[in-house]
Amino acid sequence: MNIAREIISAVARRLDDEIFVENPGMPERRTVSGTEFLRLVREFGAAFGEHRIGAGSRVAICLPNSVAFAAVVTALLERDAVFCPVKLEFRVSELSSIFADFSPDAVVVEQAHIATVAPFLVGRTVLVRTGDSLLFAPALSMNATAAPNRPVAGVAPEPDAPLDLPTSSASVNFTYRGIGYPLGAIVPHARYASGARTFFECTASHSPRRLLVALPMSHIFGLIGCVFVPLLYGVTAVIARSLNPRRVFSVLSTEKIDFFPTIPEILDLLARFAPADARDFALTILATGGSRLTEHQYTAFRTAFAADVVHGYGLTECTPVSRNFFGSTRAGTIGEVADDIELSLDPVDGEILLRGRDVFSGYYRRADETRDACTTDGRFRTGDLGQLRDGHLVFRCEKKRTCKANGLLVDLREIELVLEQHDSVASASAVFDSGDILVTVEPSESGTALPAAALTEYLRFQIAPYKIPKRIS
Repeated sequence: MNIAREIISAVARRLDDEIFVENPGMPERRTVSGTEFLRLVREFGAAFGEHRIGAGSRVAICLPNSVAFAAVVTALLERDAVFCPVKLEFRVSELSSIFADFSPDAVVVEQAHIATVAPFLVGRTVLVRTGDSLLFAPALSMNATAAPNRPVAGVAPEPDAPLDLPTSSASVNFTYRGIGYPLGAIVPHARYASGARTFFECTASHSPRRLLVALPMSHIFGLIGCVFVPLLYGVTAVIARSLNPRRVFSVLSTEKIDFFPTIPEILDLLARFAPADARDFALTILATGGSRLTEHQYTAFRTAFAADVVHGYGLTECTPVSRNFFGSTRAGTIGEVADDIELSLDPVDGEILLRGRDVFSGYYRRADETRDACTTDGRFRTGDLGQLRDGHLVFRCEKKRTCKANGLLVDLREIELVLEQHDSVASASAVFDSGDILVTVEPSESGTALPAAALTEYLRFQIAPYKIPKRIS
């Protein structure tokens, strides 16, 4: 199957409908109809064809949440190319590993983001997004200052030899397992299709009409919940430009949002600033995932927003795994297991194990890591511990050395490895305590000891801002 063809068929039945809204609440508010979205897909597809981007081509996408992001993804998938969404927060260390492993033939990049990824563009076809156009930028692909196409020394081992991706592949999405460097999960077309269907089923009989996009489209949850669900199931996606609570509540009200895919950390922020009339909004469903949701949070969010909280669970390698349903949520759980997933618990420690037709196809060019992530009988080790309670899955804690900082996945070993590359650091130890990342370093004998502020500044160049430790001692 090819999910892009399903998307195009679904949008073709909504030619005059609002498919997306950009810049809500702003003077430059823009609506995009089905006709206009398909025009963008055709134009982007023509640009890709002009540069021989087609079946089997690997394309990195460095774009913010936008209609262009959704149209680029659709156009690439229609041409049987494989895309890799790159988080705009990533810096030298993460980008080095991702570009070395995925080795894209082409890169689609936002004009404002060129400086960050410029060292990794040499030798590749570069298309710069400007408005609704993709402009070829040959000068960027010949940048003499480009970094070598390999990870920063010491962070990740060399990837396996290049190989063709399975023809069923839609994307390679990078994630972490607590081993110190990102791994590219191969996600098939069928996973996106079944994931979108499973996610939309959580709305039960409600049939939402307008969805607020606040999650990053570069994340698997955002891709499925905020791109594929609206395009496939006739929901208008309203793309928020800011998580400023005042602006979010204004958009929820004026745009009559009734469906909000989000994470508990965002709702924690918004609930503290909920206006008195928030209970009168059209909002009906808060579809949450990505982090643990306590029974206290569930009650607080229902009270603040007067909406049902539908919590679920998934990973980059398989999303969603489980979900609650509108009108019948079991507080404190991550819901019932999806129909197409076979779930079991390790009898020793309760690790959640998965198997299914559409679970990821392995980590691209990382055979050893793929083998380590699976049991001998082929079940995927999630690295999360859980238990079953009356047919509902309960998340206990993470087994792998990762944590969620403001809802974003952080590999603690990666922070240690990056610090240990510095001449002044012999070893580093990172922990996650009460919501903060804390690091202890052991100075090297030969290097000059640096103050914590200098090491923090070094990390800002190497890793995403949300991974920066609260304290280095």
